[in-house]
Amino acid sequence: MNKTLTLLVGAACAVSTAVVLPGRVLAQESGLSSTSCGDITESMGYRISSVKVRGRWVPKELTEKINELIPISSEYNSLSVDKAIELVGDHLNSSSIDLRRSRYAVTYVDAQVCRNPSSTGEKYASITINPYYVQVDLTSIGRNILPTPRIDTPAFSAGIPPAVSALSPLVSRFSDSNYGPSMQLQTRTNLLNAFSDSESRRDNGKTPLNLDLAYRKSFENTNYNLDAGVSYLNSDILQKTTPQVTFSYTNSVEPLGRSSYWSEDALLDVGLYQRPTEGLFRTYTFGVKGRVTSDSVDNGSELQANNSTSERAVQAYAVGDIRLTRGVSRVGIWGDFAYPSQSDSYQRVAAQAGYATEVGRGHNTLGIQLLSSAGYIWGDPPQYGRFFGGTQPTDFLYDSFLNSSIRSFPTGPLLRSYGQTQAGLSQLNGLILGATSYWGASLTTYIPIPGWSRPLIPNIKVSTNKNLGEMIKGQVKNSKRYIVSNLEQAGYSREEAEAEGSRLLDQDIIPAVNNLVDNVNIFSIRPFVALDVAQLGTQILSQGYTNSTYVGVGGGIQANLVGASLELGYMRSVTPSPSTSEGNFFLRFTLKDLFR
Repeated sequence: MNKTLTLLVGAACAVSTAVVLPGRVLAQESGLSSTSCGDITESMGYRISSVKVRGRWVPKELTEKINELIPISSEYNSLSVDKAIELVGDHLNSSSIDLRRSRYAVTYVDAQVCRNPSSTGEKYASITINPYYVQVDLTSIGRNILPTPRIDTPAFSAGIPPAVSALSPLVSRFSDSNYGPSMQLQTRTNLLNAFSDSESRRDNGKTPLNLDLAYRKSFENTNYNLDAGVSYLNSDILQKTTPQVTFSYTNSVEPLGRSSYWSEDALLDVGLYQRPTEGLFRTYTFGVKGRVTSDSVDNGSELQANNSTSERAVQAYAVGDIRLTRGVSRVGIWGDFAYPSQSDSYQRVAAQAGYATEVGRGHNTLGIQLLSSAGYIWGDPPQYGRFFGGTQPTDFLYDSFLNSSIRSFPTGPLLRSYGQTQAGLSQLNGLILGATSYWGASLTTYIPIPGWSRPLIPNIKVSTNKNLGEMIKGQVKNSKRYIVSNLEQAGYSREEAEAEGSRLLDQDIIPAVNNLVDNVNIFSIRPFVALDVAQLGTQILSQGYTNSTYVGVGGGIQANLVGASLELGYMRSVTPSPSTSEGNFFLRFTLKDLFR
């Protein structure tokens, strides 16, 4: 058992016992207008018209208990409101921590009491109980720093419908000029306790046998991707080394230059996840894959039998997240050794590296993202085994290590001025030949506009000398004693628990919470400008080595809106020559974090 990862459990348990902060009736406005809030006392004779809890999947039993404490039409009583705040805090203490995802959550609960206008002259007030929520992801550090979609209200896991909780759906919309507009639905189900209640699912989810399904379909052509897999992942965060085994099946029709490519894969993936406590890498994964594939390339309107083949291959991969103070960086390398049934073997290697950060302070920061990649092939691969540039439905920097796309061999450089796998080497017969080598670099700069964002944690006074953000940050610093206590219960000595508690708080939790409170927005809309540069090359018998360099420029808009992420843009290729120039509208829209 790794002691540092035991500390993560201690941190999460500390939150579950200490970090939901009881609040008080909060003054949001001053004055005595008919709709003012926060200035009501018992002596004024107000009656309650409504009571609600701001949150996702608020359980029915919690609402019923609050209605018993504060019945509709009863006289306003501040003590009853305080008890309701404590009741909401107790529910969040028992439901907001997900140890399987190694998350540390901080919630502050307050209540807002407001007058309701009445034509009859009767005095009525409404009560809204507001939990403000900050969540630190202890395994994906980029989620704490970068503007990923987030919600400032917690989800009450006890209230999530069983079917939604079991499936964990994720909906995405993509579009480009080659694949076409498409939609993807992903689900993940733990087969060992898919139909258990939420409490059992959380308690028994340390070694899940997951069923993963993903289906993406183009709306205007035959392109589609169907992925189904069963994976065993021992996600117990007490373990420094986490093994994973995945068996998957993929069936797809995808564009390939100006052709169409059908493939059917059966794949076995065996790997390890490592969470070192020190050193360059925060988290990394490596492993090997065995693949059996049937392929067919269509150069016309129908799939041609003489272009069909099959192959067996072995792949190796290693991907890791690098420790950075204010930013996120990821590097990866892949090797592929393929043996087609109708041609000679070939070998491929590819590498990618990315870095993203936010420059500046406050809630209007300049976002910078840089991606680079390179690849090379030995031998004479078939068309489907070559490299093509274009937009990519995956996101190398941000996708989870649990996502198979991170472990999959890259298709080529990112060229957003072309559709998916559209850019290659033009031939006299009108076809596009894939490359046997490539390199590429992409730079995206997100420009803040004041007023087009709202802080995740609002600037609300919760005491005479502290605002909400200061209260949350202070509570995290005070949680060390709970972490130390939990570590001692897990077998640490007092000295070891003190040292490990200080390290985790100082290096991981406190910087992340401070950034979330001080810099991160619940929504932001930012225009961006982008530059892609790439070179594709190959050896052709009649021409020798030939290559083509591509340069694309453009921009668009990025919006992160309360759990939904949208990136819409247009890129134009300025190199090669204008006669072969391509332009591409691209869109990526994702709904996430809505169900947990």
